[in-house]
Amino acid sequence: IPRRYDLSLNKPLEEIKNMGIKTVSLRQLLKEKLISIQKGDEIGSENYINEGIPFIRTNDIVNGIINRNSKQMVDEDLYNEYKEKQDLKPGDILFTKDGKIGIVGMIKEGDRCIISSGILKIRVEDTNKLNPFYLFVALNSKIVYSQAMARYVTAATIMHLHIERFLDIEIPFLSIEEQNKVGKQIEDIFNLKSQADNNLDNLKEEFLKINKETSQEQFKN
Repeated sequence: IPRRYDLSLNKPLEEIKNMGIKTVSLRQLLKEKLISIQKGDEIGSENYINEGIPFIRTNDIVNGIINRNSKQMVDEDLYNEYKEKQDLKPGDILFTKDGKIGIVGMIKEGDRCIISSGILKIRVEDTNKLNPFYLFVALNSKIVYSQAMARYVTAATIMHLHIERFLDIEIPFLSIEEQNKVGKQIEDIFNLKSQADNNLDNLKEEFLKINKETSQEQFKN
Protein backbone atom coordinates (compact mmCIF):
# COMPACT_ATOMS: atom_id res chain seq x y z
CA ILE A 1 0.00 0.00 0.00
CA PRO A 2 1.48 3.39 -0.97
CA ARG A 3 2.11 5.90 1.81
CA ARG A 4 -0.04 8.71 0.39
CA TYR A 5 -1.84 9.02 3.71
CA ASP A 6 1.28 10.74 5.09
CA LEU A 7 0.29 14.29 4.18
CA SER A 8 3.68 15.72 5.17
CA LEU A 9 5.20 14.05 2.11
CA ASN A 10 3.13 16.29 -0.16
CA LYS A 11 4.30 19.56 1.41
CA PRO A 12 7.39 20.24 -0.77
CA LEU A 13 5.33 19.94 -3.97
CA GLU A 14 2.47 22.01 -2.53
CA GLU A 15 4.87 24.76 -1.51
CA ILE A 16 6.24 25.00 -5.05
CA LYS A 17 2.74 25.17 -6.52
CA ASN A 18 1.70 27.83 -3.98
CA MET A 19 4.63 29.95 -5.22
CA GLY A 20 3.09 29.90 -8.68
CA ILE A 21 5.82 27.70 -10.18
CA LYS A 22 4.60 25.50 -13.02
CA THR A 23 4.96 21.73 -12.55
CA VAL A 24 4.68 18.84 -14.96
CA SER A 25 4.43 15.10 -14.39
CA LEU A 26 6.98 12.66 -15.75
CA ARG A 27 4.06 10.96 -17.46
CA GLN A 28 3.37 14.15 -19.41
CA LEU A 29 7.01 14.52 -20.37
CA LEU A 30 6.96 10.93 -21.61
CA LYS A 31 3.69 11.49 -23.50
CA GLU A 32 5.09 14.57 -25.21
CA LYS A 33 8.25 12.59 -26.08
CA LEU A 34 10.54 14.92 -24.17
CA ILE A 35 11.93 11.89 -22.34
CA SER A 36 12.17 8.13 -22.74
CA ILE A 37 12.38 5.64 -19.87
CA GLN A 38 13.84 2.14 -19.75
CA LYS A 39 14.64 -0.16 -16.86
CA GLY A 40 17.82 -2.18 -16.45
CA ASP A 41 18.32 -5.95 -16.42
CA GLU A 42 19.21 -8.75 -14.04
CA ILE A 43 22.11 -10.86 -15.26
CA GLY A 44 22.30 -13.50 -12.52
CA SER A 45 24.88 -13.66 -9.75
CA GLU A 46 26.60 -16.57 -11.48
CA ASN A 47 27.89 -14.04 -14.03
CA TYR A 48 29.65 -11.86 -11.46
CA ILE A 49 33.44 -11.70 -11.66
CA ASN A 50 36.08 -9.77 -9.71
CA GLU A 51 37.45 -7.69 -12.58
CA GLY A 52 35.79 -6.44 -15.74
CA ILE A 53 32.92 -4.11 -16.63
CA PRO A 54 30.89 -2.68 -13.68
CA PHE A 55 27.41 -4.09 -13.06
CA ILE A 56 25.67 -1.11 -11.47
CA ARG A 57 23.19 -1.71 -8.67
CA THR A 58 21.40 0.80 -6.44
CA ASN A 59 24.34 0.99 -4.02
CA ASP A 60 26.73 1.87 -6.85
CA ILE A 61 25.37 5.36 -7.45
CA VAL A 62 27.08 7.82 -5.11
CA ASN A 63 26.96 11.63 -5.23
CA GLY A 64 25.38 11.58 -8.66
CA ILE A 65 27.93 9.35 -10.36
CA ILE A 66 28.34 5.62 -10.88
CA ASN A 67 31.01 3.67 -9.05
CA ARG A 68 33.43 2.34 -11.63
CA ASN A 69 34.88 0.11 -8.92
CA SER A 70 31.64 -1.77 -8.27
CA LYS A 71 31.94 -4.96 -6.22
CA GLN A 72 30.16 -6.82 -9.03
CA MET A 73 31.74 -6.95 -12.48
CA VAL A 74 30.91 -8.76 -15.71
CA ASP A 75 33.08 -9.94 -18.58
CA GLU A 76 33.39 -8.22 -21.96
CA ASP A 77 31.17 -10.76 -23.73
CA LEU A 78 28.24 -10.24 -21.35
CA TYR A 79 28.71 -6.47 -21.52
CA ASN A 80 28.51 -6.60 -25.32
CA GLU A 81 25.36 -8.73 -25.05
CA TYR A 82 23.55 -5.99 -23.09
CA LYS A 83 25.34 -2.95 -24.51
CA GLU A 84 23.02 -2.44 -27.49
CA LYS A 85 19.85 -3.21 -25.52
CA GLN A 86 20.57 -0.79 -22.68
CA ASP A 87 22.17 1.79 -24.99
CA LEU A 88 23.67 3.85 -22.18
CA LYS A 89 25.03 7.22 -23.28
CA PRO A 90 26.62 10.23 -21.54
CA GLY A 91 23.83 12.43 -20.19
CA ASP A 92 21.46 9.52 -19.45
CA ILE A 93 19.96 9.87 -15.97
CA LEU A 94 19.70 6.91 -13.60
CA PHE A 95 16.99 6.71 -10.92
CA THR A 96 16.79 3.88 -8.39
CA LYS A 97 13.31 2.38 -8.01
CA ASP A 98 14.00 -0.65 -5.81
CA GLY A 99 15.66 -0.94 -2.41
CA LYS A 100 17.16 2.50 -1.87
CA ILE A 101 14.59 4.54 -3.75
CA GLY A 102 15.24 7.94 -5.26
CA ILE A 103 19.02 7.86 -5.73
CA VAL A 104 19.90 9.76 -8.90
CA GLY A 105 23.00 9.52 -11.06
CA MET A 106 24.15 10.37 -14.55
CA ILE A 107 26.23 8.52 -17.12
CA LYS A 108 29.45 10.41 -17.87
CA GLU A 109 31.96 10.26 -20.71
CA GLY A 110 34.01 7.11 -20.30
CA ASP A 111 31.44 5.17 -18.25
CA ARG A 112 31.07 1.58 -19.45
CA CYS A 113 28.59 -0.48 -17.45
CA ILE A 114 25.38 -2.51 -17.26
CA ILE A 115 22.57 -1.29 -14.99
CA SER A 116 20.45 -3.62 -12.86
CA SER A 117 16.65 -3.97 -13.03
CA GLY A 118 16.28 -1.80 -9.92
CA ILE A 119 17.44 1.23 -11.89
CA LEU A 120 15.58 3.31 -14.48
CA LYS A 121 17.37 5.00 -17.37
CA ILE A 122 15.82 8.35 -18.27
CA ARG A 123 16.94 10.05 -21.47
CA VAL A 124 16.01 13.57 -22.55
CA GLU A 125 14.86 13.31 -26.16
CA ASP A 126 14.24 17.01 -26.87
CA THR A 127 16.93 19.28 -25.45
CA ASN A 128 15.24 22.32 -26.99
CA LYS A 129 12.50 21.98 -24.39
CA LEU A 130 14.19 20.13 -21.52
CA ASN A 131 17.78 20.43 -20.30
CA PRO A 132 19.08 16.99 -19.14
CA PHE A 133 21.22 18.52 -16.39
CA TYR A 134 18.25 20.49 -15.12
CA LEU A 135 16.18 17.29 -15.06
CA PHE A 136 19.00 15.64 -13.11
CA VAL A 137 18.78 18.40 -10.49
CA ALA A 138 14.98 18.25 -10.38
CA LEU A 139 14.98 14.47 -9.84
CA ASN A 140 17.58 14.95 -7.10
CA SER A 141 15.38 17.42 -5.24
CA LYS A 142 13.43 16.99 -2.02
CA ILE A 143 10.30 17.69 -4.08
CA VAL A 144 10.76 14.49 -6.08
CA TYR A 145 12.15 12.39 -3.23
CA SER A 146 9.12 13.10 -1.02
CA GLN A 147 6.77 12.10 -3.83
CA ALA A 148 8.70 8.87 -4.37
CA MET A 149 8.45 8.11 -0.64
CA ALA A 150 4.69 8.64 -0.84
CA ARG A 151 4.33 6.15 -3.68
CA TYR A 152 6.49 3.15 -2.90
CA VAL A 153 5.19 -0.23 -1.79
CA THR A 154 6.98 -2.87 0.27
CA ALA A 155 7.28 -6.48 -0.82
CA ALA A 156 9.27 -8.96 1.28
CA THR A 157 10.81 -6.04 3.22
CA ILE A 158 12.17 -4.43 0.02
CA MET A 159 10.81 -1.09 -1.17
CA HIS A 160 9.59 -0.86 -4.76
CA LEU A 161 8.50 2.15 -6.78
CA HIS A 162 6.51 0.84 -9.72
CA ILE A 163 7.00 2.69 -12.99
CA GLU A 164 3.34 3.71 -13.19
CA ARG A 165 3.60 5.44 -9.81
CA PHE A 166 6.97 6.91 -10.75
CA LEU A 167 5.37 8.56 -13.77
CA ASP A 168 2.90 10.38 -11.49
CA ILE A 169 5.77 12.34 -9.91
CA GLU A 170 5.79 16.04 -10.77
CA ILE A 171 8.80 18.30 -11.21
CA PRO A 172 9.09 22.12 -11.38
CA PHE A 173 9.07 23.06 -15.07
CA LEU A 174 10.95 26.30 -15.70
CA SER A 175 11.49 28.04 -19.03
CA ILE A 176 14.26 26.52 -21.15
CA GLU A 177 16.36 29.65 -20.54
CA GLU A 178 16.13 29.17 -16.78
CA GLN A 179 16.74 25.45 -17.14
CA ASN A 180 19.90 26.09 -19.13
CA LYS A 181 21.27 28.45 -16.47
CA VAL A 182 20.88 25.77 -13.81
CA GLY A 183 21.98 22.98 -16.13
CA LYS A 184 25.21 24.74 -17.17
CA GLN A 185 26.48 24.75 -13.58
CA ILE A 186 25.81 21.02 -13.18
CA GLU A 187 27.29 20.23 -16.60
CA ASP A 188 30.55 21.97 -15.65
CA ILE A 189 30.74 19.86 -12.48
CA PHE A 190 30.19 16.63 -14.42
CA ASN A 191 32.84 17.58 -16.97
CA LEU A 192 35.35 18.01 -14.14
CA LYS A 193 34.30 14.65 -12.63
CA SER A 194 34.68 12.93 -16.02
CA GLN A 195 38.14 14.41 -16.49
CA ALA A 196 39.19 13.36 -12.98
CA ASP A 197 37.89 9.79 -13.43
CA ASN A 198 39.59 9.42 -16.81
CA ASN A 199 42.87 10.77 -15.43
CA LEU A 200 42.64 8.31 -12.55
CA ASP A 201 41.98 5.40 -14.92
CA ASN A 202 45.00 6.41 -17.02
CA LEU A 203 47.20 6.57 -13.92
CA LYS A 204 46.02 3.10 -12.88
CA GLU A 205 46.89 1.73 -16.32
CA GLU A 206 50.31 3.37 -16.20
CA PHE A 207 50.92 2.02 -12.70
CA LEU A 208 50.05 -1.53 -13.79
CA LYS A 209 52.25 -1.17 -16.86
CA ILE A 210 55.24 -0.01 -14.78
CA ASN A 211 54.78 -2.87 -12.30
CA LYS A 212 54.54 -5.40 -15.11
CA GLU A 213 57.70 -4.11 -16.77
CA THR A 214 59.53 -4.07 -13.42
CA SER A 215 58.50 -7.67 -12.71
CA GLN A 216 59.71 -8.78 -16.15
CA GLU A 217 63.08 -7.12 -15.61
CA GLN A 218 63.49 -8.76 -12.21
CA PHE A 219 62.58 -12.15 -13.68
CA LYS A 220 65.26 -11.75 -16.39
CA ASN A 221 67.86 -10.94 -13.77
